[in-house]
Amino acid sequence: ITGLPFPPLKDPRIVLKKKYLEEVRVKQKEYLSGDEWYSLEATRAVNQAIGRVIRHQNDYGAILLCDTRFNNPKLKGQLSAWLRDYINVSNKFGETVG
Repeated sequence: ITGLPFPPLKDPRIVLKKKYLEEVRVKQKEYLSGDEWYSLEATRAVNQAIGRVIRHQNDYGAILLCDTRFNNPKLKGQLSAWLRDYINVSNKFGETVG
């Protein structure tokens, strides 16, 4: 997976959803902010893509997350729980596939 599949930021539905979440959060602090929701949308798509490679516990496959942002602890925390312990970070492509 190369990059993060964020929804189009200028899409009117995205703008309205983020604005709505910000308004709700002002009243109730435990709700997601618009930016948190936006980030979760991207990682939800990543988790779905990973789920197409590894569908059950006896399945296997290679998943390459080719973006330095996947090394961010907050973003890593949004990936599927079963995957987090298996993430190996490499700064060189040859080390990753070799």
